[in-house]
Amino acid sequence: DIGEGVDINNQSSFGYTDDTYLYVGEFHDGGKYNIVGHEVETAEGMHSAICSVYDLNDLTTPIRIYSIRDKVQGICFTPDGKVVMSTSYGLKDSVYYVYDLAKATDSGLTMDGAPLYYLDQLEREFKGPAMSEGLDYRNGQVLAFSESASNKYVFGKLFGANKIVGLDL
Repeated sequence: DIGEGVDINNQSSFGYTDDTYLYVGEFHDGGKYNIVGHEVETAEGMHSAICSVYDLNDLTTPIRIYSIRDKVQGICFTPDGKVVMSTSYGLKDSVYYVYDLAKATDSGLTMDGAPLYYLDQLEREFKGPAMSEGLDYRNGQVLAFSESASNKYVFGKLFGANKIVGLDL
């Protein structure tokens, strides 16, 4: 049985959940996938996408919103307060960006009643195989998987992209 669903406040492209929250984010590339209305200038530069945070006990209203960089395809939050985002597009290397949640900039603004924070204080970045998408966190590792293992991108199956990869931070 499928329920009625709940409207969210963004162009949902990826999600992540832990025991308490559901995080729903959107993909913006400024071209074919162009999000309008979430543009903000941050210390990192222009951000055009958001990731909204919902309490799992009440999915009707976001409790916090993060302004995020472009081309994010996956996100996860670690128990020690790190935020990891994967960005990818096409056959270029994926890039993983790590932020410290405690250093998120409070914009002083709200969006849909929720406080807006900028994830704009990059801690570090590193490259990985092309087409990284979903992320999760388990046993001290960020788990990443790739869309290139799908039937649409058959070549990924030939190069090991059909594996879940554990990344040590």
